[in-house]
Parts: sequence; structure tokens; C-alpha cells
Amino acid sequence: MPERTSLQSKQSARRVTLRDVAREAGVSVATASRVLNGSPSVSPATREDVLRVFAKLEFAPDPLARALNAGGTNTVGAVIPTINHAIFAAFLEALEARLDTNGYCLLMATTGMDQRVELERARSLLEMGARALIVTGLDHEPELTAMAKRFGAPVVATSIYEASAAMPTIGYDNIELGRQAMRHLIDLGHRDVALISGPTAKNDRARFRIRGAQSVGGVRSLRTIETELSVGGGVVAAKQALAWDRRPTALLCVTDLVALGAMFELQRSGLRLPGDMSVMGFDHISWSEHSHPRLTCISLPVAAMGEESAQAICDFLTDGTPIPSVRLQGEIKIRGSTCPPSR
Repeated sequence: MPERTSLQSKQSARRVTLRDVAREAGVSVATASRVLNGSPSVSPATREDVLRVFAKLEFAPDPLARALNAGGTNTVGAVIPTINHAIFAAFLEALEARLDTNGYCLLMATTGMDQRVELERARSLLEMGARALIVTGLDHEPELTAMAKRFGAPVVATSIYEASAAMPTIGYDNIELGRQAMRHLIDLGHRDVALISGPTAKNDRARFRIRGAQSVGGVRSLRTIETELSVGGGVVAAKQALAWDRRPTALLCVTDLVALGAMFELQRSGLRLPGDMSVMGFDHISWSEHSHPRLTCISLPVAAMGEESAQAICDFLTDGTPIPSVRLQGEIKIRGSTCPPSR
């Protein structure tokens, strides 16, 4: 059995680095790197010595390190609140498909809607070589953009459109969509409405939708309920609305997931939908076309948002084209869960 040198013995428990090669060959790390990358600026004798050490130490270059030394990887990072929601799954599918078309791949992490977790996940993706970051909304730790700038990575905010924001935004005007949803209920004759949303403290999309709904006149009673962003949260919120002295005639839910839970509870309570209570959602999740009754909702262009975000980032990384802010249009899908009030 061949006898290993002391350096080889030490390296058996860990990956051999370019610094180890340089030390063994008696050259600088920069020279070893030039040999690795085939630079013509190294003398033939030095190249031969370094290549001999590469073989002796069984050096295998780190693909990530090589990519970073060459100017970056082919990866784009997306940090999203959760994948336990069809709206994010649809976005990621469209995003990844368009990135792949352009020769890039997707790194993804979830935050559980915790901004400190988001910051750490973003840091991890950048350290793994992500050349750009995609985030949701504009509510983030202040350090996020500064950190991305240090890595030379642009940050794009999705699910929101705000032309004056410090970073590009690719999404929709949540305030205007909130107005559209409320106008639909007002036009049907509803004057007592409950707004149901997930937590708003760190969710600007929900806050803006509520603000838009609240800006529409003609309502006699408009009360807001914050609940867990889930089907169960919708159940809890509907129970709360049903217990009010002046029961609303319509529930405007700022996500379809909450609307589904509300519909379950209203039907379990014996109410006719929409005869006794109208329900409206936000998102246009696929099941909304198949619920009973079929859910009236604001349809969000989620797939288009994924495609636009991916293409804008790829254009920037490929030829430096500035990333624009893009406003995408939502629309009302009027179905069977809303009708004029019975009282």
C-alpha cells in the first residue's frame, strides 16, 4: 500500500482546497487558480508542478467556488412566506419554468412569515451563490436590501406594485383590487360587510386590500376581523361575525383560503349561500371554481407574475437591462357565492 504524505493524511478527513494545493506546490493561491482555469500567464514548469500536486492530492474543484470565481452561479433565490398555499405554488411553478428557459435554476426557501427568518434564509441563498433575490411584498427587515447589495444581487418584490418603492415591484395594486371587490358587494346592495384577513402587522398586501375596501363609500357597517391565514382561520372568523348583534350580509375575505373556511362554517350553521350570506375571496385558487357555491373572487395573475419576475431578472443578469416595476391587472370572477342581500 502506498504511503501517504502527512498532508494527504490530514486531508483524508476533509476536502482538499486550492490553498492546500498552493502550499504543497510552493506557489500562491492565485497561481494555483490560474493553472486550474487554464490561464496562459503561468510558465510551463510551474504549470507542470501544480498539475502534479493536483493529481497527488486528488484535488476536486468545488463547483460552487468555481462558479463564483467565474462571476457567479446560474441560480436565482426566492424567499416566500410558505408553500402551504396554492397561490405560492402556482407562482413558483411559473417562475421556475421561465428561469429554466433562460438557463437559470431556482433556489427557494420559506419564512413562516417571520422577517428575521426571512433575513437568514436570504443570507443562506446569497452565500450559496444566488445572483438575485425574489421576495414577497415590501415588509422586510431593513438589513435585507443592504445585505443583498453587498453580494451584488438585485432584490425584486412580488405580489405588490408600488412604483415609488426602493426596489422593483412586480405584482398588482392591492389597494385598487380591494376597492373593486368592495364595489362589487356595494353594487349588489350590501351595506353591512365584514372584512376578514390574515395577520396584517407584517403583511402589506393584506393591509392594502383592506385599505382599498375601506375607501369605498356607501357602507353602513364595515368591521374587520384578523385571523389565522388558513381554512381553520376562516371558520373562526365566520363564527365571530355570526355572533355580532348586527350580522353582516357579506364576508369579504382577502384570501380564498380564509373564504373557504368561512363558507364551511356558514353552511354548517344552516345558512344558505349566498341567499343568507354572500362570501367573496381573493386569489382565484383552482378549487374556487368547484366549491359549492362556486366562489366569487378577485383573480390574481400569479403565473404571469412568476414569468415577468423571472424574465426581468434574467435580462438583468444577461445584459444589464434595468429591472422595471410591472403592474399586472387582476379581475373579478363573478360566480355563485354572491348575490343581493335578502334583508
